[in-house]
Amino acid sequence: MTPSIRRMLTVHRDWSRLWPGVGVLCLGLLIIAGCQKKPKVSEVGQAVQTGGIEIAVESSEVRYLEVVEDGQTYEYDEPVLALDVAFTNKGKDQFMYSPTHGTERMTEATSPLLYPAPEGDKPLPPKSKSPIKGVFLEKGHAKGQITQPTPIKPSETIRDRMLYEVPEAEQAELIFSVPPSMHRGNLPVLFRFSYEYNEPKGPDVYSVGEAAEIEGVTLKVTSAEHAYIETKHPEKGKGYSANPLFRVKYKITNETDEAITYDPGHSALSGRRTEALYADDEAVSRVTFKSSDKVPGWVTDSKTIQPSKTIEDMSLFESPGKEVSSVQFEYPATRFERAGLVRVKLDDTYQKPEKPEPLRKSEDGEDE
Repeated sequence: MTPSIRRMLTVHRDWSRLWPGVGVLCLGLLIIAGCQKKPKVSEVGQAVQTGGIEIAVESSEVRYLEVVEDGQTYEYDEPVLALDVAFTNKGKDQFMYSPTHGTERMTEATSPLLYPAPEGDKPLPPKSKSPIKGVFLEKGHAKGQITQPTPIKPSETIRDRMLYEVPEAEQAELIFSVPPSMHRGNLPVLFRFSYEYNEPKGPDVYSVGEAAEIEGVTLKVTSAEHAYIETKHPEKGKGYSANPLFRVKYKITNETDEAITYDPGHSALSGRRTEALYADDEAVSRVTFKSSDKVPGWVTDSKTIQPSKTIEDMSLFESPGKEVSSVQFEYPATRFERAGLVRVKLDDTYQKPEKPEPLRKSEDGEDE
């Protein structure tokens, strides 16, 4: 996680309330099944079907979260353990999946639990479980989380992301428990898996030429370079920026079935999320031009991007300088009606641009 990312985002430090410890975990099961039967423990990687719902734990990772709420992006300081779980309706009737990410009280009958596995292949008795605390986000939701009750049609699959505190042990055997409220069975579905701590992942950082996809819209940075920027004035005619600037070119493609609006916002005032450039974790100033100066290739007004169509644009900054070792471009997806940030690592090799012919002459008309 680079300091530049932390500085740019609004950080909500009181970032989560943790679900309280479980009281009598078997309370719901006493009502449902009298706790007469013990649920079977399966290995992660094996799909389990109960009551016509097939459940599979597809992946797990330790990562820092970045969430969006009301157009603002928040980065949380503490990493979490995230589990991605798939639910497939194998039955003949629709099933209503109800997520519990906003639930602060956990019971084994209604909430997905995570707890240390006992020795052998049997689950712990309910009274002896010591669950790893789940994470309740006060702002926004994590990418991949389902936030509303969602119908699962026959043969349809949905995926949800469950969040927990990072276990204290760097290696551990864990049990993930899926409650009956998330399937049609009477007992929890249990998965056992081996947890091994890895350095937390941060927000994705792309490379030049690599497409970043957000909800069906892709942004691809095609080039980044130092250049004298051409301008056109209605009276003065063609001109150039007095000094070389740093130009980042990119393409935005609408891969959805509906038109979207692209709002470039290059002249946006402070307080509104704008594109940004960081050189060695220091912010580089954006460059704007007078409204009378037209910059070829620079989109100034909102545009409609039809399905399967692409628009090309660029962002301009002051030169990062010769001695920087890392340069990162950050672009707000709100510019194309999406949420979040696209981060792209740029070439940090300084190349002095060739000065245009009109700038090679001094004020008295002699060559410099």
